[in-house]
Amino acid sequence: MAVNRQAPRSISRRRRRHAADLPIPRSTDPTGIKLAATCFEPAGLTRCALTSPDQLRDLIQVGHPVWVQIQGLHQQAEIQAFLEALPVRSEVIPSLLEVSLASQINMDGTCVVLHLHRLLFGSHPTRLHSEQVNLLLAPNLLISLEECTKANAFPGLNRWLDSLNPPPTAADLDDILHFLVDELLDEVFPLLESLGDDLNRIEEQTVGNVEPSLLRRVYDLRTNLRAIKRQIWPLRQQIALLLRRSQRLISDEALDGFRDMAQHVEQLVDQTEMLRHQCEAITATYMANSANRMNQVMKTLTILSSIFTPIGFIAAIYGMNFRAIPTTQQPWGYAACLALMTLIALLQSLYLWQRGWFEDWSGGERLRR
Repeated sequence: MAVNRQAPRSISRRRRRHAADLPIPRSTDPTGIKLAATCFEPAGLTRCALTSPDQLRDLIQVGHPVWVQIQGLHQQAEIQAFLEALPVRSEVIPSLLEVSLASQINMDGTCVVLHLHRLLFGSHPTRLHSEQVNLLLAPNLLISLEECTKANAFPGLNRWLDSLNPPPTAADLDDILHFLVDELLDEVFPLLESLGDDLNRIEEQTVGNVEPSLLRRVYDLRTNLRAIKRQIWPLRQQIALLLRRSQRLISDEALDGFRDMAQHVEQLVDQTEMLRHQCEAITATYMANSANRMNQVMKTLTILSSIFTPIGFIAAIYGMNFRAIPTTQQPWGYAACLALMTLIALLQSLYLWQRGWFEDWSGGERLRR
């Protein structure tokens, strides 16, 4: 690696944004294609749109470090023609075109290949989906391939590169690789914050509320958290493997950045687990509220049964077809029977009220429909 590295300057000057300042990524165009190249010349950065493989081949032959950005992996025949114009082993190209690989890091003596995912909300505001992002680091070359096109890919990194003076050199490509991965991970934090806010709102609504829609919303959020963990969890082992191996393409300064990234991944995993535990707590609260509400219904039915059982018993006796039933022939017999029934109902109600049976044992307010 070159002696005059810009890595310490680069890492120290790149400011990390707080999760609240990061935008929530939304769905992008899954069918278009965009090809561009950023050439790190001594005089400054040069960006250009790529129109043909020959143009890319000529750009590589100049000898300046190049960052090739490819968006839209669904038109693989056209993209493969551009990749074949690059100094990349042919065995690596098929993996760069994959759109369904799990998060992983592959290394050999000539390149480092990372298969990652960008998580973002789709057309439905509560449904997450992932887009494949493949990265390759080779001598004097950095390639980023994104499954879908975006109006401005990696805006934070591009602004940071524009602010550097002098511009990055070939020795800084490993740092740029680290920043690409870091920006992808940064996009997960606002997603988790959004999911956490939804869970907090649902948790407040769950107290005394047994609407089935609440439980469905919790299940949707749990599905999103499971998707985030499925993409983030493998990076723990992969980054640890990268740190253990001796890789000449990645300097010690860049490895320090990847160590920070490992802590970053740990924070994401811990926050995801915390939100999943919150989902379980909300589900348990919902089930407890449902059971309490059912107990309240059964208690109401028991109160009604205990009041009307003696009244029904009296009515059944006086409803028998016998002539010698007392008071049936008296003119005041009907009124006396009703008075007796009313008295029994009042005594029963007073007794149950004193025992606290008329209180709401569910612990919540009545549903407002």
